[in-house]
Amino acid sequence: MARNPSPPSFKFRSFISFLITLAFLVAVFTGVMLYLTPQGRMAHWTDWRLLGYDKDQWTALHINMCLLFLLGSGFHVYLNWRVLWSYVTTRATAGFRRKWEFVSALLLFVAFILGTHWLVPPLGSIINWNDGIKQYWGSTVTTKAPVPHAESLPLKKLVQYIDGASLPRIVSHLRAAGHEVPDTLITLEDLADQRSRSPMAVYEEILRCLAQPEHE
Repeated sequence: MARNPSPPSFKFRSFISFLITLAFLVAVFTGVMLYLTPQGRMAHWTDWRLLGYDKDQWTALHINMCLLFLLGSGFHVYLNWRVLWSYVTTRATAGFRRKWEFVSALLLFVAFILGTHWLVPPLGSIINWNDGIKQYWGSTVTTKAPVPHAESLPLKKLVQYIDGASLPRIVSHLRAAGHEVPDTLITLEDLADQRSRSPMAVYEEILRCLAQPEHE
């Protein structure tokens, strides 16, 4: 009777290779997503999202994928140290016979560093495009924040930056509109989370309240 073939053993080297490949691809993808994001203040104010993720989530994913890639690469070097060292020494020896290739690679490497530092085209254009993307997102803001990071200020402090604002009136209006306002320490960000809205939308609601005659 033929024996059933035993299941293949777990290959740790293959696991690490797959891991660093996946981590690298996701790190590149999240890097592109972060290139397309607006400035942090605007992203928080408008509750900006891309593919369902906000800027903080894209940043966290990018950082952790880079960390996973570095850890996986460390294991990869450890597991293949002899092969890698042999490859490096062989290439280093060959490099003496390929000095023009080495010099050319070094010059291109330095050119990228200096071109980025001095914003020389086309490298400078990449940075300028990123600035243009951020300016575009900024142009979509319908109501600017009264102060930077207004979404994280408690109501009792935020009211100081709103002309003609009355804290009791704002609290009363928000409660009448269905918001849970346990105290004046609650922030626009907290109020926005209650209804899956942006802090800007809650702020606009407050401004509409203040625009009405007080006797209404």
